[in-house]
Amino acid sequence: MKTFLGFDTSNYKTSCALVREDGTILRDERKFLTVRPGGRGLRQQEALFQHVQALPDLVAKLFQGLAPEERAELSAVACSVRPRPVEGSYMPVFTAGRGAAVTIASALDIPCYAFSHQEGHVAAAAKDQLPEDTEPFLVFHFSGGTTEGLLARRTRAGYQLEKVAATKDLAFGQVIDRVGVALGWPFPAGEYVDRAAMACQTPGEPLARLRVVGGGINLSGIESQAQRRIQAGEAPDVLCRAVMDAVCEGVRKLTAWAAEETGVRRVLLSGGVSSSQYLRTSLHAEEKLQVWFGEPSLCQDNAVGIALLGGMMYAAEADHRFTAE
Repeated sequence: MKTFLGFDTSNYKTSCALVREDGTILRDERKFLTVRPGGRGLRQQEALFQHVQALPDLVAKLFQGLAPEERAELSAVACSVRPRPVEGSYMPVFTAGRGAAVTIASALDIPCYAFSHQEGHVAAAAKDQLPEDTEPFLVFHFSGGTTEGLLARRTRAGYQLEKVAATKDLAFGQVIDRVGVALGWPFPAGEYVDRAAMACQTPGEPLARLRVVGGGINLSGIESQAQRRIQAGEAPDVLCRAVMDAVCEGVRKLTAWAAEETGVRRVLLSGGVSSSQYLRTSLHAEEKLQVWFGEPSLCQDNAVGIALLGGMMYAAEADHRFTAE
């Protein structure tokens, strides 16, 4: 059975994965980049350096113990080369994964396909969730640096994505991380904020209400309000619950706006924020919507989605060659 290798070198995680042509995940290796205590992120040159250092060991672990016949089944390599599938989208960190992918593909004389980090998130979250048809659906990408609602269509070679909604200033993930770091947790702080919110038994004062205007939403106000409440000494679990309640409200409103605007009622939630247990427990979408969450571990940064896209592209090209002949 053919196997496909994927690389994703996002701003905070080095990832590589092997998937089979039937979608089975054969291997999945990931490593968080190191952020200094109290830091709220990494500069691009720091992140790129850490990717370059991490990739050799991750690739070695990925292939360790594979039988010769399994190695021989590797048919294509795929990588993320930019944040989003739009003109001008670029971040230096993705050159690390691209370099590894091109090197391996060239050495083995097999195809190498390039995708965006966002497309990888969509493919990973959609795995085993959505029906495999070409009907349009909405996908919301909630991660550390991105909050976007996208009109998506599945094709034989991947997904066509069109932005229809987004936050105007900060992403939901940025708000959560900044609050978590201010509370003393390491970056990225999403899992700590999520656990604290889940543990809170008594809700406090809610943060300011969020409004969607023209498919956009502003979050800087609730982040500033949360920081002031930290300085005032509010209990961390109470504050985290207020923050996550605001996140749920924002997701609910953006989803409803996008569904009304496009007439599409199928909704997939992807990206690291969508792996939040609090969000999954608390979010109740409108009854008219069909809502799917990606599998939690596949919502976080990973190379599985990129490898899956590589398999889709390989199959589409093979089918085209067969049809042409």
